[in-house]
Amino acid sequence: MVSILGQPSGFAYPASKFAVNGLTVSLARELGPKGIRVNAVAPG
Repeated sequence: MVSILGQPSGFAYPASKFAVNGLTVSLARELGPKGIRVNAVAPG
């Protein structure tokens, strides 16, 4: 939720969490039509 809602004085953690999610979605959309699945594991 922090990567979506944000929090005061803490920008590095939510930015990196969103970067992982954003990269995963972008790659999945690009490679999906070729039959390649893209997944990410982002604990926490």
